[in-house]
Amino acid sequence: MDVGSSLSSWALNPLVKDWFLSPFIGAVMGALFTAFVSSKDSNRSGLPQPPARTIYETRVVYQNSAKSRQGDGGNPELGFAFVVLGAVIYLYAVHAAKIIDAGLHVAYSSAAFSVCFFAFSLWRGRILGYQWAGIFLFSALMAWGSTILLGMAQVRIVPWFADAMTKHGIVGFYLNAVDEHGRSYAITQGFGIACTWLVLLFSIGWAIHYIALVNNFAADGNKLWSGIVRLTKVFSGAFGAGFSIVMLILSYFLIDGTIMNLWLNR
Repeated sequence: MDVGSSLSSWALNPLVKDWFLSPFIGAVMGALFTAFVSSKDSNRSGLPQPPARTIYETRVVYQNSAKSRQGDGGNPELGFAFVVLGAVIYLYAVHAAKIIDAGLHVAYSSAAFSVCFFAFSLWRGRILGYQWAGIFLFSALMAWGSTILLGMAQVRIVPWFADAMTKHGIVGFYLNAVDEHGRSYAITQGFGIACTWLVLLFSIGWAIHYIALVNNFAADGNKLWSGIVRLTKVFSGAFGAGFSIVMLILSYFLIDGTIMNLWLNR
């Protein structure tokens, strides 16, 4: 076997991708992101804030909109719930392995990105203090927690679900191919993985928000970084942290089987 084939086989090894390549890519991106904006004042400390802005809001209130929809005779919320339920069951039965694998790569890269960005920023004197350490450590911990949950879900995949879904379709799978236990299992596992992905997305949004905040501070109110700060504000602060923690706990009990057992034994 030549050197090229050996390197290709090594790079495609799942363990190498999870434990080396994904963190390495995240570390490189963190270093590059840190170097993107040169610090103008390395003596500043504390938690930087974006420049103060005055925001004017125009609010238009529509009354009786709910009453006007009651006469339509439809229930879009119920229809949407069925669509979401069907999508979760189908994606879990057919694509669970791929979704989990992609989530693991994203989680390892995200954790390495947050840690390396903080380390390089600290080294360059752009940020100081324990508060910033906690901010970026939180993002890395949420990503690390996601890898644990995705690993739990990975060993719980039912191989024959994919064949049954292909053979019977989503309606036949739900009504005939599996019993109540199988239906509950597919639903709880699928929603557990979905909630874990939400944790991942919020941890990434959290990191991007505070990275933009640091760079906006260093660039004295650059329009690009100010815009990113505003767009990612929903992922930050008490709401972002609380939502991520709640989703992480909910994901654990969904994937662990606790919620399924409570439902079956009701």
